[in-house]
Amino acid sequence: MTGFILGVLAGVYLLDGYALEKHDDSVTQVSTIDALLNGLYDGVLPYGELKRSGTFGIGTFEALDGEMVALDGNFYHVKADGAVYKLENAGMNYTQFQDYLDGTMRAKNIFHAVKLEGAFYSVKTRSVPRQEKPYPPLVEVTANQTIFEFNEVRGTIIGFYCPDYLDGLKVPGYHLHFITEDRTAGGHVLEFRVKDAQLSVDYSSQIRIILPDTDEFNRLDLTESKKEEIEEAEK
Repeated sequence: MTGFILGVLAGVYLLDGYALEKHDDSVTQVSTIDALLNGLYDGVLPYGELKRSGTFGIGTFEALDGEMVALDGNFYHVKADGAVYKLENAGMNYTQFQDYLDGTMRAKNIFHAVKLEGAFYSVKTRSVPRQEKPYPPLVEVTANQTIFEFNEVRGTIIGFYCPDYLDGLKVPGYHLHFITEDRTAGGHVLEFRVKDAQLSVDYSSQIRIILPDTDEFNRLDLTESKKEEIEEAEK
């Protein structure tokens, strides 16, 4: 047996539970049954961390939303109507998603390609209109961006993680875009909340760069850091 869990999972969080660490006989308890009896139903532990604690167990969810079954490393959510959903980071938002990947990625100094495909409770994206010369700075363009909000939508989020030391070359950290399953809508990802999606991650230690061969590019002063502007433009 590679792990045992008995606990309370809240959305993507564990509330009350305990789990055997892999290859040993210890039990990990998160919160207590008395806390539940006193109405403490808020989440405590991210689902990504819970999966690393064991492969077999039981529990419940945030706001006491149904029952959890963990079997052979797979986690299932049994709703009050009897329907069963397989958990793949269900309920996870963009910030929690980044934290989860940060804790599981192979190495932070190389590139990672990310794909999250399936159903989402919500996705918030943006796009910008075509610009005319003389082109304004990117932060001015994104200040007038168009926001799109999708609810109960299926689609795919794709993008890349770029190491921080390449600031100025790429957007540092995570840069993700979304497209709906029917390929009719999408945009630059600002926020999302997962319902039932499959995560795929690949990595590469190589990058090929094609620089603009224009007078405008060659005259640019690229020695000044634009990190704050990147963060403003991308978020």
